[in-house]
Amino acid sequence: MYILAARGLDVLAIVLALALAALARHTIQLGQPLAPRSSTVDETVYLIAVGIWMVTSGVLGLYRVQRSIDPLGQSVWAIGVLLAVCALFAGALYFTFRDVSRLLFGYFFVFSTVGLIGVRLALLLLLRWVLPLEQRIAIVG
Repeated sequence: MYILAARGLDVLAIVLALALAALARHTIQLGQPLAPRSSTVDETVYLIAVGIWMVTSGVLGLYRVQRSIDPLGQSVWAIGVLLAVCALFAGALYFTFRDVSRLLFGYFFVFSTVGLIGVRLALLLLLRWVLPLEQRIAIVG
């Protein structure tokens, strides 16, 4: 159940990070001014990002079942996978959508890093709330 929730929330974090990056690119006045036609990110870019995330996270074993869940280890591993995803995503955008801003890509990396760490911490807190660490037992014999 943890793995299914982590996978779904990670995809949601990736999509939300891309949407927030597009919003930040248009509202924060950094870099070159944007052309009027590039006011939104194409839906295909979202599909590319999610597809690359799903394949790369599966290949790199981000969602392997483990006996214990270490939030710091999970976060570090997720950021490592995110670096690979960003490299592949940059390459895919270079060959398909060259008009996507590099600054948007930088915002995407920052927002997705925060989102993935937030997902890991939220799942850990939920897991600790549902399954307490200590269980008291009495052995009578």
